[in-house]
Amino acid sequence: MRAGSLDRRITIEQATLAQDGAGQAIETWSTFIAVWASRSDVRGRERFASQQELATRTATYRCRWVAGVNESMRIQDAGSVYRIVGIADNRRKNWVEFTVTALNPQDVE
Repeated sequence: MRAGSLDRRITIEQATLAQDGAGQAIETWSTFIAVWASRSDVRGRERFASQQELATRTATYRCRWVAGVNESMRIQDAGSVYRIVGIADNRRKNWVEFTVTALNPQDVE
């Protein structure tokens, strides 16, 4: 993997439980690691569900290998939030690739 192709600074976040003012458990997101990555847009798709138009944005991010990342985490990139739906890695070649879908597709840059 060439360092020059890693042109985006992304943050991989993990869910943590915290308590609100009333003592109720709420899910918050904290930084797991920030890494340099490359992004490739896979497809944009619109579909109709419940008589409403929904946009879906799918992309892949590739970065140097990171231990401990799983599909329950998410990625922040330039103000957009992505859910990790798949992980492919090659530890021998020192890279990992995340397939993601945008949680806020209207805001994707």
